[in-house]
Amino acid sequence: MKQHAHVLEHVLFLAVSVTSLVADRAAPAATSNAPSFAVKTVYNGLIYREDGVLPGETGYFRIDVSRNGRFTGKLFVGAQSAHFHGRFNQQGTAYVSVKVGTGKYEFAYDPDGWSEWDIREVKKLKWTLILQLTNGLDQVAGQILSYTRTGWTASVLGDRARSSSPTNPVPEAGQYTVVIPQNPDSQGGPEGDGCGTVTVDKSGSIRLLGVLPDSSKITASAILSEGGVWPLFASLRAGNGVLVGWLYFTNSAGSDVAGQLTWIRLRHPRVRFYREGFTNQTRVLASRYVRPISPSPVLPLTDAVLVLRGGDLSSSLTNSLVFQTPTKMTGTPDSQLTVHFSLSTGLFMGRTETPERTRVLSFTGATLQNQTVGFGYFLGNSRSGEVIIAQLPWQDR
Repeated sequence: MKQHAHVLEHVLFLAVSVTSLVADRAAPAATSNAPSFAVKTVYNGLIYREDGVLPGETGYFRIDVSRNGRFTGKLFVGAQSAHFHGRFNQQGTAYVSVKVGTGKYEFAYDPDGWSEWDIREVKKLKWTLILQLTNGLDQVAGQILSYTRTGWTASVLGDRARSSSPTNPVPEAGQYTVVIPQNPDSQGGPEGDGCGTVTVDKSGSIRLLGVLPDSSKITASAILSEGGVWPLFASLRAGNGVLVGWLYFTNSAGSDVAGQLTWIRLRHPRVRFYREGFTNQTRVLASRYVRPISPSPVLPLTDAVLVLRGGDLSSSLTNSLVFQTPTKMTGTPDSQLTVHFSLSTGLFMGRTETPERTRVLSFTGATLQNQTVGFGYFLGNSRSGEVIIAQLPWQDR
């Protein structure tokens, strides 16, 4: 299948240029008007360094603004998070000190609490956030300054959330399946495809749940902007990795979401897979998911094939598949191959024996209804490989 071979791009260095994060965003123009909001407003966006993407210095922020310009917010940088609050001045500018928990606690006198003494987390000034409303209040831009270690400075860019109401939901509302393709040019990276589900509610709130082909779990939330922009940020493996990029909901053939993603994992000698770390730059594939009506299956495959390749397999494995029920496919009797589909999510899981019958491979993935195909990954002894479920005749990518 050639559906997602063309979206993979070559990356040769760990600190990826942030051109991919900002090149397709309009240069913000500062506003000289006092901020005045007809209704409460939400901004959200990404935090990134101008000289490269690093897991501990890349993040996401959200700001909830009232009509008088006062706001509360939360930001995530690497594995750390912190709340903040402030107010935009007459020029649409705000300066905010952000205090982050240290993980240590102290006794504090609290006459309004249940007892005279309470325990609270010790917090210290860690970042300064400088914000500027831009583009007629449709964007917010600025900088974040860190005071830890030698210190670092990062840029901030976010968009105003799309307006919605119970009678006027966002057009993107619904459920999606998503595939994060491998990058075959990545130096030492996984060979399988990540997978997951995306839910967009009627107000434009987005929730991504998934897994990457090194077994890293993905959890990310955001708010869709007026222009259909989705700032995706997920801290991985307790801050030792990051998945980040600007995504866009589209009507293009082959994918309902477009955009470039950067996936970095730092070196870690005590993990099972990919101890040396890697950098991947790829694009997302997504399909709006419509739960089939019984007895229809998730994918209308009448003559299907399963392909497992890469990883530490000596050669590719190919086996025919047939539906036994709307949620279960099996292979030839000697393969011990089964695939189970979730009607509620569009994801699949399965297992099969290797030809030499020395081990059983488990795999997982996501179906793409707009391509009538499924992509995923399996974990070998030391590497991951790719999983494909498709209709015959099978054409390699």
